[in-house]
Amino acid sequence: MGQPVIILVAICAICLAQGIEPYAGFKGKAGRTFEDSTPWWPERPKAPEGAPNIIIVLADDIGYSDLGAYGSEIMTPNLDRLAANGLRFTYFQTHSICSPSRAALLTGLNSHSAGVGWIANCDPGFPGYAGEIARNVPTLAEILRENGYATMMVGKWHNTFENNEGPAGPFDSWPTQRGFDRFVGFLEGETHSFAPHHLYSGNNVIDTETYPKDFMTTDFFTDEAIKMIKESRATLVQRPYFLYVAYNAVHAPLCAKPQDLAKYKGRYDAGWNHLREQRYQRQIRAGLLPKGTRLADFNPGIPKWEDLSEKDKKFYSRLMEVYAAYADNLDQNFGKLYNYLKESGQLDNTIIIFTSDNGASAEGGVEGMSNSVREFALLPPDHDFDVQRVDILGTLQTWAHYPIGWSTVSNTPFKFYKRDTFAGGRRIPFIISWPKKLPDKGGIRSQFAHMIDVVPTLLEVIGVKHPETYNGMKTKPLEGTSFSYVFSNPSAPDRHTEQYFENEGNRAYYKDGWLIVTHHKTKTPFLDSEWELYNLKEDFSETTNLAANNPEKVKELSLAFDQAAWKYQVYPLDDRKFERMFATPPQYNITPQAKTFYPGTPTIFRDDIASMLIDRSYTATALLTYSPGDQGVIYAHGGQDAGYILYVENGELAYGYNSFGKMIKLPRAKIESGRLEIVLDVKAIGKFLGQVSLSVNGKKVSERTVGPLLVAVAHEGLDIGLDRRAPVSYDIYTKYGAFPYTGKIESVTYVPGPYAPDSPFQSR
Repeated sequence: MGQPVIILVAICAICLAQGIEPYAGFKGKAGRTFEDSTPWWPERPKAPEGAPNIIIVLADDIGYSDLGAYGSEIMTPNLDRLAANGLRFTYFQTHSICSPSRAALLTGLNSHSAGVGWIANCDPGFPGYAGEIARNVPTLAEILRENGYATMMVGKWHNTFENNEGPAGPFDSWPTQRGFDRFVGFLEGETHSFAPHHLYSGNNVIDTETYPKDFMTTDFFTDEAIKMIKESRATLVQRPYFLYVAYNAVHAPLCAKPQDLAKYKGRYDAGWNHLREQRYQRQIRAGLLPKGTRLADFNPGIPKWEDLSEKDKKFYSRLMEVYAAYADNLDQNFGKLYNYLKESGQLDNTIIIFTSDNGASAEGGVEGMSNSVREFALLPPDHDFDVQRVDILGTLQTWAHYPIGWSTVSNTPFKFYKRDTFAGGRRIPFIISWPKKLPDKGGIRSQFAHMIDVVPTLLEVIGVKHPETYNGMKTKPLEGTSFSYVFSNPSAPDRHTEQYFENEGNRAYYKDGWLIVTHHKTKTPFLDSEWELYNLKEDFSETTNLAANNPEKVKELSLAFDQAAWKYQVYPLDDRKFERMFATPPQYNITPQAKTFYPGTPTIFRDDIASMLIDRSYTATALLTYSPGDQGVIYAHGGQDAGYILYVENGELAYGYNSFGKMIKLPRAKIESGRLEIVLDVKAIGKFLGQVSLSVNGKKVSERTVGPLLVAVAHEGLDIGLDRRAPVSYDIYTKYGAFPYTGKIESVTYVPGPYAPDSPFQSR
């Protein structure tokens, strides 16, 4: 008995020395035994009485007119049903690219103020562009969790700096560290819906070799969301929940199931001019456009449909069919979630929001692409090759993106696109439903509202205050304005009367119905002469530039933009594209060193291998044992977007290089039994080309020039001993799946060499 007492006294002495009193804050009574003690439990967070569930469904790159409820011919009956049971907003705005919009949605702050002024893939060293939500900016999930809500997320995050997205973390900016109890999804900007390169559950990789044949992320995320709700409802103490469903549809790569694609066969053969006019007329009939709204002129560079060749018409029509089928599948999945809520009796007291992160994307260019990853690699389109692939568009074999002719249709009646600060980039569909509380079901609201208004609105209607401190830090106050005032009053005057916009040097400022906006040309001065001026009270679709006749109004709003830019951390303006993408803190800019990898390890995260390979010379040395009959993948890097694979099949060593959809193969070589040293030697010779040779036990067995040497932009990382998830070689995948090597692999060592003489990546 004596020794434990001595230890207890010692512990108490230590606690007292550190200023921590035993039982500090305990309001019961602790005696020596239970009989002479009184228990007490600290109060746990509890949501306000009757607090609603909250579901935010965020689509990716859905344009203003892509829902039936906003004028589309795409079949979206479930989202149309949501609109009929709620309110549609016609003047809803956002930041015009994904990461900033997501940060604004989750925080109620302008994206730059939250620390995410551009996509999360880079960090150029300024507070407004850190690529992660600042620590003194609590997310909606963090706030609601502190107020008794269960918090859950599925889908795309894209608010973690790219170098921090790997399986080893650091995790401090991941969803489960930013307020979500549960998370299933991916962290990056895009992935293939049929074979996502990395899915996480919490902070852990969902380990899988190949996905089921019918796998699609939209289906998977919906099933996971419903499962999370069911498990939350099954607990002893039920709490209201916040569910964030961030689909990767309809972001590139465009994907479509055969049965969905069949619905739209021939639907777009009439061309983009005709389809856009049809959407515009539907919008007028639905009361979505103010009287007198003009359809903006077609954007520059888009050919007239009638001037296209029959081959191009077929290719472009097919791309739009895939896009429509993808959106259709999204709607089906929303319907599955909606029906579950209705059937389980949860719909009445659930706030549901559906919106998009920005307008429709122009990243497919004038001609569209069967592999849009080429853009990341600074490569021009390969249109002749793309057209040859028309019959496989939307499948696992492609990374498709539609052309800007269809993007313009998606953004009807506006001009320009995602990444622009014109309406096509920043104006999006927005639907909110709350059957228990929202009157005027099916109503339309025309007040100005912005993504930063969502958090203030939800907190107000729930009865929760934004915290003044969080995690010991003073928080930034909300910058949005609640729009709950329009719920019962469709003619209420606007309360959100001023708002700045900025992306990639494109600027805009809105004030009391007036808008100035620029279409900035990269690496040119930021001048006041760039500003265009529009009166949105009379010109809903921004068609008549009034700047020349109103210089004082332009000057007034230009000064207002300048003040807002300083206030919200927008400066310095940065219109770089390539250089900015690779801006990283100094600790990440290290000279690549040789690395040895072993079988049995998870997929090597792409950023951990990319710097060793991109447009530079390197060697990869594999040590393994081969016996007759052994076969399988030695290593594979990348997927159907780009990559390379070394494998043994039928007693032969084979190497395939997936050059953005084109498979380039080295001559096969017979191999003998025993311990083998297989050296892949890649010499970067310029113009993104490489001289590739294979040697076995010191003897060169094959050689060929391949390119471009940019497979490191591939989304999938490096696998040793098999080819997990997204396959490099579609032929090998269809025959063998992940194709694990049946012999013994000891190791694979990569040794990076110099960049190609003309490589633009040297200046990273």
